[in-house]
Amino acid sequence: LFNLCNTAEMRMPYKQAVDQAIIAVSAGLADYRSATRDVIRKMGYGGMQAQYKSGYHRRLDTAVRQNIIDGVKQITQNSSDMMGEELGFDAVELSAHAMSAPDHEPVQGRIFLKTEFEKMQAGEPCIDIEGNTYEGFKRPIGEWNCMHFAMAFDSRYSVPRYTVLQLGSWKAENAAGCSIAGKHYSLYGASQLMRQVETQSLQFSQAFSPSN
Repeated sequence: LFNLCNTAEMRMPYKQAVDQAIIAVSAGLADYRSATRDVIRKMGYGGMQAQYKSGYHRRLDTAVRQNIIDGVKQITQNSSDMMGEELGFDAVELSAHAMSAPDHEPVQGRIFLKTEFEKMQAGEPCIDIEGNTYEGFKRPIGEWNCMHFAMAFDSRYSVPRYTVLQLGSWKAENAAGCSIAGKHYSLYGASQLMRQVETQSLQFSQAFSPSN
C-alpha cells in the first residue's frame, strides 16, 4: 500500500511517513493529532512546507493533517462501498455535521440512489429518495477537503441516521453565525477566516524570526 492519500507532494519520504500515519489511524493505533505530530517530527518542524507538482506550497502540519484525513476517509469509503455491493444496497446516505460548507450543506444527511449519487459526484443536478432536487456542485463528496462520507444504504430496509429537524437545526445555527469587525459570517465562514489568520500569523512570525 503506497500513497494512500493520493497526494501530489513530490518527496518520497513524505509519502512514506503519511502512509504509516494513515495505517496507524485506520488500525486504531493513533488519533489524527498524534499521527500528525509523529509525521512532522520525522519530516522536520512546523515552519517547513509541502511542495506539490503544481508549484503550490502548503504548511507542513496542514498538509500532513489533510493527507492523513483524506487517506483514512478513502479507506473507510471504499470499505463501505464494498460492503454495500456485497449486501446489494441500492443507495447511499451522506454523513452530516455542524458548520458544513455551503456547497454540501443542502445535501448532507440526505439519501440518494446510487445513480443519483453518481450524478452528484459528476457535478450534475440530482434528486434524493424523498424527491428533493439539488443543483450540481463542483466539489465531489469526500474529496477536496470534504469531511462527508457516503455510507452504503438500503432504501427498502435501512433506517435514516438523521432527522429533518436535526439537519434544519444545524443549518440554522450555521447561518446565524457571528459578527466579526461589523461583518456577518456563518460559523463555517468564521472558521475559514480563523484558519487564514492563523496561517498569516505564522508566516509573519517566520519572516521576522531571529534566524531570518
